[in-house]
Order: sequence, then C-alpha cells, then structure tokens
Amino acid sequence: MNKTLLNCRQLAAEIGHGPHYISAMKAAGYIMRYATRDTLANVLAWLEAHPDFRTTEYVERSTHGGSAMKRIRIFSGNSRKPWLEFDVSERNYASLVRIAKVRGVTLAHVFCEVMQERLRARGHDLPEVGGRLL
Repeated sequence: MNKTLLNCRQLAAEIGHGPHYISAMKAAGYIMRYATRDTLANVLAWLEAHPDFRTTEYVERSTHGGSAMKRIRIFSGNSRKPWLEFDVSERNYASLVRIAKVRGVTLAHVFCEVMQERLRARGHDLPEVGGRLL
C-alpha cells in the first residue's frame, strides 16, 4: 500500500467521505501520526479496529466567556452540515458521557432525551415512539 502522507481532505477523499469524517474520527480518538498528515493505511487500520465508529457524534472544543465548553455537532448520514449543534460545559458533557456509557447508547441519544424532557417541562406536547422518548 502507498506510504504517501495525506492531509485530512485528501484522506477523506480516498475513503469516499468529506473532511468532517476525519475530524469526527479524531474526536473519537484517532491520532494523526505525522501532526496534520497520515497515510491511508493508518486510517484504514483505525477504521477496521473501530467498526462501530459513526459520525453522529462530533465533538469540538471551544471556549465561551472564559469557561471551558464543548461544542457537540450531530450529523445525519454523510451530510456536511450538522443536523443539530449545541454547546455544553465540560462538567455537563462528562455527565452526558457517563449516562451514555451506563445505558449503552450514543451521546446523541442521551442529548435528545434530555432536550425532550426539557421541552416537555416547558409545556410542549411531544409524541412518544414505542413507549420511549425517542
């Protein structure tokens, strides 16, 4: 296999996705071996080692007003635009991650449940699907 170093855009094109896909991989734990470049072989090896990887949870660090925040972007399919985007504090993010791990569901699933509970508390009528909030 070719050992050429490629940037995020080039790697994404090689595997048939947009650049956000590589960013989501990095958010999920993928480390570029050569700062901002890596080989296609390393990307394919990581994807093979993580068959359950999905781009539905893309986390980006940001700061707002001096407090540490995380921006969470939830994508639907291969779309380049986020379906849902929100900021949470580091502390609340850690709580959401713990809930997701305990329940064995995705972070996106937990967030949607929390948002639905908040909307219902404000008087919005939301239908339940299969006896669950989602």
